[in-house]
Amino acid sequence: MKNKLIPLSLAFVLTAATSALAGPISGTVASGVYAASVGGDSASDHQSANWSVLPTSLSANASATSHDAAGIPTTVFSNGSATWALDGQSGTFDLTWGWNAVNATAMDTRGVANNWSYTFQADATGWFAMSYDVVASGDPFGLWGLAASQNFDSVSGVLPPTNPFDPTASGVFLGGVTAGQVYTISLMNNGNMGGDSMTMDGSATGHYAWSIRSAPDACSTLLLLGSGLAVVLGLRRKLRG
Repeated sequence: MKNKLIPLSLAFVLTAATSALAGPISGTVASGVYAASVGGDSASDHQSANWSVLPTSLSANASATSHDAAGIPTTVFSNGSATWALDGQSGTFDLTWGWNAVNATAMDTRGVANNWSYTFQADATGWFAMSYDVVASGDPFGLWGLAASQNFDSVSGVLPPTNPFDPTASGVFLGGVTAGQVYTISLMNNGNMGGDSMTMDGSATGHYAWSIRSAPDACSTLLLLGSGLAVVLGLRRKLRG
């Protein structure tokens, strides 16, 4: 139920302002993982999906399981899915990544260049607006979170942060766009652990919602997005209670 409430609430926020036109060029979702165990074997898996010119929903799920000398498994996973509106002006991205490790020597969820990326040409001057909500469970150490790479004209607000101790974070940001220019924004998780004999369970789930719109100023749009995010987090707290 939580996963359904969050996108619906953010969808209301992200469509509350007038949209600027965008020409979609390409979109990608990818997952790559690696696992290795003490005295045993290693395993890896990579999955990706993409579209060109015509936006569509994508998913990429990767899972790798290694075994130690006694046959005890360690599993590392990364499951991503994304939506794009047909006009390329809004969408969502969700990623769950982590591991269930026993006697492991390595767990890595960084096996692809980017977990999500979107390239578009701005047909009007305005803003790319994104909200994000990342929650960790179990032992969060080493999950890091998703870093953002972008080439916007300017950035207001806070880009998705990374933290080696706990990736839990929420916020909003705006990227300035100019009519006729091409922009790419990408998200990449940095989850990784290495050691002699690790036993730990940890995972994180991130939800990202975005739209491209005309906005009179960054402050009013950030206020709009922040209000919507507060509604989402309030609903989450009620559900947990």
